[in-house]
Amino acid sequence: MAPHSGVDAWTDKSVGAAFVLVFVYAGVTVLLSGTAALMLRATPTAELPRGEPRFATTGSVVR
Repeated sequence: MAPHSGVDAWTDKSVGAAFVLVFVYAGVTVLLSGTAALMLRATPTAELPRGEPRFATTGSVVR
């Protein structure tokens, strides 16, 4: 048996094929970090002033 045997032992490998798991891991890490950062900016319902709409957007006017 040859020292380099296997299904794709002699095929060319692209950067994407070699590092796809690294790219997926980095993407998930960025996604979770961004979600955590946004959650730190959220105001709990118990801390909202009375009369404030529960899902008010930034800069909204309550009339």
